[in-house]
Amino acid sequence: SIMRMHLVMLEQQHSGSDTQLLPKLKNTRELAETALAGVRNISHRLMPPQLEAVGLVKTLESVTSQINQAGNIAIRLAASLPMNGLPWPISLGLYRIIMELLNNTIRHANAGLVTIAISCDKETVVCRYADDGRGLPGQNQYSGLGHKSIEGRVSSLGGSFRFGNRDEGGFYAMIELPGGRLPPAASEE
Repeated sequence: SIMRMHLVMLEQQHSGSDTQLLPKLKNTRELAETALAGVRNISHRLMPPQLEAVGLVKTLESVTSQINQAGNIAIRLAASLPMNGLPWPISLGLYRIIMELLNNTIRHANAGLVTIAISCDKETVVCRYADDGRGLPGQNQYSGLGHKSIEGRVSSLGGSFRFGNRDEGGFYAMIELPGGRLPPAASEE
């Protein structure tokens, strides 16, 4: 996604300059998008090793730092501690949900700022996500694969998911997951 952002920026910067450069940039961006889609599919099936090694917050800090360094979008991450005691399915699920939200923002929202706030007590993990982009099209009739993936993950973890357009512009999502234990159906599998 970061590589794609840089390529889009280069395309925009050189849109009127070199007639041979622009088609090459466009082709490179399209190749990057194809590779990104493939990597995304693979990564959704794998366990992220950094998440297991350093935990949810440190992993998210690393990801947001990389995106912030690209300079096209700023991400503010706030997490109340402790998060180390979260059950692995909750950490992994929340990580993948946040990555899906970030991917959607980077690809579609034309946002300049994303805020992610995660809080946790012994009963509930709450993630508030917002961007200042263009928001959802129409009357929040969003039913893309990413949205369905998020709904499926939240549901399988016994949580709730609310989302929509913010009054001041942009998109918001609120995810609530049980923090101390998995729902009975998930823990019996």
